[in-house]
Amino acid sequence: MNRVSILTKEMTEQLIKVARENLEKDGFLVPVLLLAVGVKAPLLLLLRDFPNTPEQKQAYFAKIGTQFRRLDQHIREAVSLTEGWMVLAQQAPAAMRIQPSQHPCRQEVLVLIGRDAANTRSTKVIQPFTRERTNKLTWSKPIMTVYNEPVQQENRVQGVLDDLFEANQRFVTSG
Repeated sequence: MNRVSILTKEMTEQLIKVARENLEKDGFLVPVLLLAVGVKAPLLLLLRDFPNTPEQKQAYFAKIGTQFRRLDQHIREAVSLTEGWMVLAQQAPAAMRIQPSQHPCRQEVLVLIGRDAANTRSTKVIQPFTRERTNKLTWSKPIMTVYNEPVQQENRVQGVLDDLFEANQRFVTSG
């Protein structure tokens, strides 16, 4: 069976379009996780109780991976889309010593990160935006757009999707 990847430009741009519309309408974005599991249509999980710290986020994604593993559901691909903060290290003093959410040079962004289970293909989109005093959003040109590209050692990103896949694939035996 020929499956459509959720890492494609078409799939992820549609997800970002809807996220932008929701952010403009609601003023905030509920983080989402899009999963390709089995041969079914992709699953969209709303992450309403999304934690704040990196350690809590790692545990949260590992728990999701474990839940799918217990249901004997192998996650083939995953895409995470969240609202967050970014600091460009080249333009900001002490960028690496302060959390982005606390840095005076921070910028709001939509962050979309996706990869396959083998970590051989990835998608990354970072879409900056600003809020006017009236809460109207102004979208800047994306500073990163990588769609369904091969993962090389130099462009590999480590993050919560690693925790998702590791927990989902743990103790899987072939036979």
